[in-house]
Amino acid sequence: MQDRAVGALWLTCSAILFMHYYIVEIFLYERAIDEKDQSPQYSTYPFTRLHMLHACLNSTRLCFDTFHAIPLSRLFDLPYTTWTSLGHAIVVLSKLSLLQTTDWDHEYVQNVLNFSECMDKLVQTLDNAKASAESTMERDGQNWLPQNVPQLFSMLPGTLQRVKAVHEAMHAAQISASGQGLELPSAEIGEIFTEDEFLMSSATSFSYFFNEDFWQHFT
Repeated sequence: MQDRAVGALWLTCSAILFMHYYIVEIFLYERAIDEKDQSPQYSTYPFTRLHMLHACLNSTRLCFDTFHAIPLSRLFDLPYTTWTSLGHAIVVLSKLSLLQTTDWDHEYVQNVLNFSECMDKLVQTLDNAKASAESTMERDGQNWLPQNVPQLFSMLPGTLQRVKAVHEAMHAAQISASGQGLELPSAEIGEIFTEDEFLMSSATSFSYFFNEDFWQHFT
């Protein structure tokens, strides 16, 4: 039992390290998403931006894959910086999925990392962790008590579902606009899908997801 616990701890620490490595890559590559960044190398070397976009998508995929490699029982022990890194990856994936630019294939992006499926998998993982914790009994003196579940695991699934709904609405608007021969301005997408304000139909700000107060449930 002790060896299993040590193994889970080692796997968790390793996953956290790799997640932060991938998020650094995302920060480096996501510059290519911003069409307002008309750096000279984009015109001189037209494939540079496309390569950066593909690299950003790959790092985002690896970030999510690494998160799902963490044992369910250890999700409750993750520092809030890891969760905010995951939140940033969510925002970047949405931008990559909605980006409209030359040679950027939306179908390819969907095949690599489908945004809606990604949100569903995250929700399922959180629900599984919560269910597992509630069914696990811990010894407290002479009593057996269920493991404490942070409030985050009750709040975050609903947030992710709302994020998914907004993303799908934006995607539907793009399809509708393209069917009418129009192009939804990328600037408009950028204004909606940012870390500071991921707008939702209920006018709920996504910024609280990156607010330290939100993570007080861990302490």
